[in-house]
Amino acid sequence: MSYEAFDTIEHILGWKTEYWDGYARLTPRPMGIETCLTFETFTPTKTVNAPKLTFITPTADYAQAMLDCYIAAFINSVEFCGWPTDRIFEEAQQDLSLYFKGKRGKPLPASVIAIEPQTGDVVGTALVTNKEEKGACLGLLYVRPSHHRKGIGTHVITRSVEILTRQGYSQLTSRYHICNHQSRQFYHQLGFEDRHDRYYLRTYTAWLGHEIYRREKLKMLDDLEKMKQEQKQLQEKLEKLEEAFTRSVHEAI
Repeated sequence: MSYEAFDTIEHILGWKTEYWDGYARLTPRPMGIETCLTFETFTPTKTVNAPKLTFITPTADYAQAMLDCYIAAFINSVEFCGWPTDRIFEEAQQDLSLYFKGKRGKPLPASVIAIEPQTGDVVGTALVTNKEEKGACLGLLYVRPSHHRKGIGTHVITRSVEILTRQGYSQLTSRYHICNHQSRQFYHQLGFEDRHDRYYLRTYTAWLGHEIYRREKLKMLDDLEKMKQEQKQLQEKLEKLEEAFTRSVHEAI
């Protein structure tokens, strides 16, 4: 690939795009996006042809089955891109261990696992904890790939929200990897709204800048003015956040 061709390729939001020795090299940025669901506006999508599953609150007795589902869900995911297999297993074991020990917040009854009755396999998991500074947090959400697009993720989130509502909670926060566009779409379809910090805004405005440049160079003018306006608005928001951060540093010193 020539550099001229590389200069106008479409960048994927969240991916670091570099040109080395005639090749375009893409690397996922290790960045999480915080997103929040307010229960007042939650209108769950109806699940169509959802399989008959058993939904229960997870216990340590299901730890191995939850681990198997975790590995199946994440072994080829962007979250662990480039990781050796043994490190993924270690991370999975640590994540589940910290949940059951309450090291990342108190486990809540709103946590749900979906079990295939015929096999006893865990095919979906939503682990919810209470964190003092944020309230209810969805720390882990995953579905076995063989059961994707069957409404399981929507079902477990809906059950979690119903339980949390009865317990007096009004919102649920979570995080997704910036490069996992399927997760972004899933959360947004359920009504989650992203909370953009300085790091995200830097990445997003830079992505917009390249996309505007690319489209102008290729004479792709549709929605160009809309993108420029969005970039301007977000740049102004970023500048305010940067100023607030600088003030907080000076005050701390």
